[in-house]
Amino acid sequence: CVSSVVYVPYYNKMYIAVKGHGAWVMYGVAPATDAQYSYEDINSNMRRLPLAEQEHTAFRVALSRSHQTHETHAHVETLREEHPELEVVEQGSSYKFCLLAEGTVDYYIRTTTTSEWDTAAGELILEEAGGTTYAYPTGERLRYNKEVLDNPWFVARR
Repeated sequence: CVSSVVYVPYYNKMYIAVKGHGAWVMYGVAPATDAQYSYEDINSNMRRLPLAEQEHTAFRVALSRSHQTHETHAHVETLREEHPELEVVEQGSSYKFCLLAEGTVDYYIRTTTTSEWDTAAGELILEEAGGTTYAYPTGERLRYNKEVLDNPWFVARR
């Protein structure tokens, strides 16, 4: 069984995916050293991804707050030609994959170095919610457990 978890303490949200079985978000998960949850607590607080209420009219692109390049901006401007109403949403870390999985954003471009541990959990959550991730500009799937753990540049979409 392959699964992943991304916890976002700032929003008290936890994203969970099980390969071949789907992805969910759990709300109200506050950090606590004595946290205990029953199966019923967990199951009653999970929502299947993507979330229908996250539908929006503008095309939203997620970008890293701290890792943007000339290539990133050029790609966004190319997208803006097709989507003049494009909105940029800046977030950190693997949370951008979770925003895609939710349906809050539509697209994520990364043109700086990441490692497998930066993307693996978020990519599975996105994939199980119906999204895709591929190397940019080649279009190949990201590969894991390579000898060199660096990822190529990539695009993720819902």
